[in-house]
Formats: sequence, structure tokens, C-alpha cells
Amino acid sequence: QEVAEVRRHQRELKAEVQAAAREDSLARQAADEPGGAAGGQARLLREALERLAADADAAADVLRDLEPLLASSACCVCLRQAGGIRQLVGLLPSHPEVAARLLGVACAHRRNQLEVHLCGGSVAVLRALRHAQPTAAEDARGAAPEVRVPIAGSAAKVVAVSAEELASLLRLLSLACCHDTVREAVRPLASGEGAYERLTRLLQACEP
Repeated sequence: QEVAEVRRHQRELKAEVQAAAREDSLARQAADEPGGAAGGQARLLREALERLAADADAAADVLRDLEPLLASSACCVCLRQAGGIRQLVGLLPSHPEVAARLLGVACAHRRNQLEVHLCGGSVAVLRALRHAQPTAAEDARGAAPEVRVPIAGSAAKVVAVSAEELASLLRLLSLACCHDTVREAVRPLASGEGAYERLTRLLQACEP
């Protein structure tokens, strides 16, 4: 067991070194060509995040602007470096489907997977699942799904979580869990939230 743990840490370290080297290359590319495609897209991304920070009501427009930008690997790296991951996690209660989709794109990069978790993304998804799908015990005592409760204790506008939005959130969690550290951290969280039973009951409810 100790040998397996050492090997796991070695794999994590190797993956982290490779991710760092890739990000450094992308960052240099954007810095060396500020007038080029990568540099221009990174600048537009930072401007969009600044608009979001200055005006929360502009969230829908900013999310729409970010979507094509995140097709660029350099922009996915810039998103985290500029604090954009935390901003998007903060939008999960009010814009769950779009924010989760953009974070999922960003999770193609290893460090972004960890950042989503550290910014509260994993907890947000597990709470959304808890509010949308009751356990058998909750059903027995007549507890209704609390779909209109804010996901992560946010002060954002309360909205119902639809099936499509929940699917986007769960997909985001699965992508973040590609990171070993996130996966190990989410296991006890999921157990405490009754996530495995909730997912099983959700699948049963979706059967034709």
C-alpha cells in the first residue's frame, strides 16, 4: 500500500511538471506576441472578466463573449491566472448551464481542474444534486427537492436547477475529478452529501 501511494504521488508530480511546462509555453506565446492571435484573445478575456467584476448584471453578455475565447488554450490558462475560474464558479447559482460548460472547457487543463475545486466548484455541484434529488429517507418523510435554494451559499438570484443544468454541473464535476487531488477530496464530500444514492435514484428516474 505504501509503494502504491508513493507511485501515485510520483505520477501526480510528473503530471504537474508537464502541466507547468505546457502553461509556461502558452504564457510565453501570448506575451511574445501581444499583437498576435493568442495575445489579442488573452487581452479580450481579461477585459471581459473586468467587465464582469464591475457589473454583475453583465454576466450573460460576458459569458457569451468568453465562450469563443476559451477555444484557445492560452485563454484557458489566462482564465485561471486572471481569477476567472473563481468568477465563473460564483456564477454557477445564477447561470449554472453556461458557467459549468465554460468551466468544463477550462478543465482540459490540469491546473484548472484543481482551481475549480479550490474555488468551491465541487461543493456547488454536490449541493445542486442534493437540492434536486432527494434520498429515500428524505422521500419517506416527505422532503421535497429544494431546487430553489442557492447552490453555494451565494447571494446571487435564486433559480431552479433544471435537468439540463444539473447534467452540465455533474459533467463539470467529472472533469474536475480527472485531477487525482480533486478526486480524493471529493470522495468524502460526496459520501457526506449522499451523492451516490442520489445519483442512483436519478438514473432510475430517467429510465424509460
